[in-house]
Amino acid sequence: LLIDEDPNIQHFVEYSLRSETGIQVIQETSPKKALAGLKEMKPDIVLLDVMIKEVTCYEFFNLLRKIDPGRDVDVIVGSQAPNH
Repeated sequence: LLIDEDPNIQHFVEYSLRSETGIQVIQETSPKKALAGLKEMKPDIVLLDVMIKEVTCYEFFNLLRKIDPGRDVDVIVGSQAPNH
């Protein structure tokens, strides 16, 4: 599951993962929508943009634990470096 508001980042990450490994990537721009569908999706891993706007990363982690407390989901938090 990839949660990022930037469609260019989503496209790049999905293309990279699919072409290199064949991994199925589910994309979402809203962390709240992603959390709402998480139990049905059952992702192996969540890639999360550190700069998401609806909730902080800390809030996301707490909400994630409440959705499916018996299941561990790995979360990788990343950020796009600013262009200078």
